[in-house]
Amino acid sequence: MGMWSSGGGLSLTLVHKYDRRKDFHGYPIVGVGVNVFQFFSTYLPSGDLTGYIGDIVSSLKRTHNFSLSYNVLEGYAYGKLVNASENRWTGMVGALQSRKADLTVSELSITKERNDVISYTQPLYIVSRKLFVATQEDFTKQLLAYAAPMDKILLVCVFVNMAALALILYTIEWLRIRLLPMEEEPPVSLSLASWYMMSALLQQGCNTCPSSIASRSIYWLGFFLSVIVYTSYSATLVSHLTVEKPVTLPFSNLQQLSRISGWDAGCNNNDLFQVTSTQTCQGSVSEECRVLQRVWERVVMRRPGNIVSSYQQGIHKVLTEKYVFIGVDVATNYYIRDLPLKDACRVKELPGSYLKGGVAIGLQHHSPFRGIFDFSIQRIRETGLMNRLVQEWLSADRLCQMNTTNFASLADVAVIFMLLMVGAFLSGLCILLLLLIDYALRISDYDKLPFCKDLRLEANIEMGNMALLKLELSQMLEESDRSED
Repeated sequence: MGMWSSGGGLSLTLVHKYDRRKDFHGYPIVGVGVNVFQFFSTYLPSGDLTGYIGDIVSSLKRTHNFSLSYNVLEGYAYGKLVNASENRWTGMVGALQSRKADLTVSELSITKERNDVISYTQPLYIVSRKLFVATQEDFTKQLLAYAAPMDKILLVCVFVNMAALALILYTIEWLRIRLLPMEEEPPVSLSLASWYMMSALLQQGCNTCPSSIASRSIYWLGFFLSVIVYTSYSATLVSHLTVEKPVTLPFSNLQQLSRISGWDAGCNNNDLFQVTSTQTCQGSVSEECRVLQRVWERVVMRRPGNIVSSYQQGIHKVLTEKYVFIGVDVATNYYIRDLPLKDACRVKELPGSYLKGGVAIGLQHHSPFRGIFDFSIQRIRETGLMNRLVQEWLSADRLCQMNTTNFASLADVAVIFMLLMVGAFLSGLCILLLLLIDYALRISDYDKLPFCKDLRLEANIEMGNMALLKLELSQMLEESDRSED
């Protein structure tokens, strides 16, 4: 563009062609959208749009002065191939393909298959599918929390060492009695030596203690050993109860997930993961497609309920079941952020990204608006407005590390009450066993008394038990014959 004047001649004005053509003078543009992620597109009663994509579309509308009307499709209608069709699409992609709409007012993932039938603006955000799982509460680990600080080998070594010290103590006392017979102290038996070392291990005294210097040295050594064991145990127990250790999962990616049993996985109905696994990857030999198809066939299709109707339902299954939710990273984190802090921090995002790609505004194939919209979007990006929109709508950070204080729960100390109950049961069992033994001894001593036989004989006569009567009489006669002899 330029202007001519008689004095200055031709003067050129450097104005970009898209700046010259930016005013559409109220041209009517028809949009199509879905009501899935409100942070991407929210439809106001006034007909205006908000959200990350909604604000960008509204900015384009103001910049280029066009009128906008839109139709909101029901469900997860982003677009997939019609059954038994190679080039006919449903959803927003189908509306653009059939020229019923000029652009999408919602986000649309960029894929090679869709790019054959529609066009896109430049990418507005990069998304990917992630694996989301919840840390399962390991009650066995909690019940064994007081045994966890010490390795099994260490426990065995401690008891073997105390047994060895008891044996050494007994040996020293045995040698003392035989080599120094003048000493008047009573000898120490092996059981008493074991009791000494057990009291040393439990940091308790006893009513009798070794008297010789050699024996006391072994006894003091047992106390010193117990101090070291108690100190290391206490320090490790404190760290074990206060520091949260990561839960070990039997898988860390999709490929490992496809090979295990016991875990279910799924995605939102008609998600790009489903479309790619069931349609796009058909006949493909790429490694990514093979992994996606294996997961879909072996894990997702294992149960009908693995495909959910919303992200909220998928996150609920993650928290309540052994379930892996395959969802868009930013969308899943957005809904996790609204959970209570305890539940939100239980949900973990595994490393690894799948179906990574951009989302953009969809346009008709070879749309005349593509160049001028890309020009305006680039200016939005350069002015920093897009970063502000990302912070406003797509920031879903979870501050799970703020709460660093852990509190002991009933499950953490339940083993103490279980041990008390086991001890009480064993004590009662021992008492019952002693009573039975005492009763048996009394019966045995009672039968040996002479008058007891006469009492049993009279009882058998009164009851008319002739068989027992004959047996008793025969035994009495045999005893009397032996006494005469």
